[in-house]
Amino acid sequence: MSAQKVPVLIIGGGACGLTTSILLSDMGIDHLLIERHPTTSHLPKAHYLNQRTMEIFRQHGLADSVYAVGTPMAHMGKVRWRTTLGGDGPLDARTFQELDAFGGGELAATYAKDSPCPSTNYPQIRLEPLLRQHAEARGPGRVRFHHELVDLRQDENGVTATIRDVAQGQVYEVRADYVVAADGGKTVGPMLGIQMEGPTNLGRIVTSHVSADLSQWWDDACLITWFINPHNSGVFGSGAMVPMGPTWGRHSEEWVIHFSHAPVDPDHYDETAVLPRLRSLLQLPDLELTVHKVSNWVLDAVLAARYQEGRIFLAGDAAHRHPPTTGLGLNTAVGDAHNLAWKLAAVLHGRAHATLLDTYASERRPVGMRNVDWAMFTAMNHAVCDAGMGFSPLHPPAARKANFELFFAETPMGETRRARAAAVFDTQRAEFQAHDLELGYAYAEGALLPDGSPPPRARSHGQALPACGAPWPSSAACLVTAAGSSTLNA
Repeated sequence: MSAQKVPVLIIGGGACGLTTSILLSDMGIDHLLIERHPTTSHLPKAHYLNQRTMEIFRQHGLADSVYAVGTPMAHMGKVRWRTTLGGDGPLDARTFQELDAFGGGELAATYAKDSPCPSTNYPQIRLEPLLRQHAEARGPGRVRFHHELVDLRQDENGVTATIRDVAQGQVYEVRADYVVAADGGKTVGPMLGIQMEGPTNLGRIVTSHVSADLSQWWDDACLITWFINPHNSGVFGSGAMVPMGPTWGRHSEEWVIHFSHAPVDPDHYDETAVLPRLRSLLQLPDLELTVHKVSNWVLDAVLAARYQEGRIFLAGDAAHRHPPTTGLGLNTAVGDAHNLAWKLAAVLHGRAHATLLDTYASERRPVGMRNVDWAMFTAMNHAVCDAGMGFSPLHPPAARKANFELFFAETPMGETRRARAAAVFDTQRAEFQAHDLELGYAYAEGALLPDGSPPPRARSHGQALPACGAPWPSSAACLVTAAGSSTLNA
């Protein structure tokens, strides 16, 4: 069997793999992308795109096409906690707290000062087809869906992959100088024996993708609403709800709702249980709902023990998986792709020694570790917010309802509870106003030479303004090329 030869083989056609393909095409690097599924993701999954991701997309001519269809800031600059959407009871349609988020509201001037690219919101179920179009246009014939990896072998000169065309049943080989594993950790990592380190099976999330007309109840400026009411309990409150577009704001046609339960909970929610629970949660018993997909997934907070095995590199979910809080998953994956792609291009074009590629792990793994920890911290802090309001999933229904009544009571104790809750909710800014975390990260070691400037300062809530709008120092930080000269990593 003769092997097709390419400089880079990308395994995985999600957002990370497709972004890598686009960037390599722009840098003149031939490559091949394979994806075992016949299409892009059929789940909404990630949706928030932070400023750093949009800067990378802008650099490669993607930003305008995303902004054209993504959520305008007017419809995503706030998050809130509510009892229900509808209902006419004394505890229905009550708001616990609201926060500015993602560069909206009072955050707008700060975010605009630090980057020309505002954040936006576009669910993965729509983003991936858009990225695929760009990848196929820039690399005709180089993106192959419904092709799966069967085997992977590497030696000192390259990597040989055995691939199956699932539709045709044909098996062929590809010989690559380097491999990027952006497969979500499903194949390559286990093949290489790379362990994912960290806690797993921390909870089960049930995600429902539905269509419904909520225009008369939804807050037009809100991106995420958590519901906490007397009849439901759990992490994420009782449920977290996000509009999925394609029209944004209160007129969104599609929505995603997340529920959670303990891994040992025998009440595994299926499609027959979703509709009545959604109607009960929202207190909209007659709401017309169309369920597109119900998915179950396990909450992990794990990091690959190593990002590199010889000529093979892990990126995206193959390298780090964690709760969706703070929206760090897809954004970190795009950062991985950006960091690795320019280094592969520098090496393959002969402008840098192959040892430059070793700096991918030394730069990106600490970022991945920090983001896994931060996502876990902000996820767990939702339980702190519940406790700050005096609520606990351990309370029996009667006590739970009494706590809600006390919280909203126009009494000195009610006022005290609301004041305490406001102070506790303020700590959740670490999730929704994590500007420093998103834009101001810096590499302690890697492809940079120290220039004598002090490291950027970080704040405990992740809100410090970066010294500059980039993840490297603003003055004279360089990489060393094969010729021994220096060039800015721009």
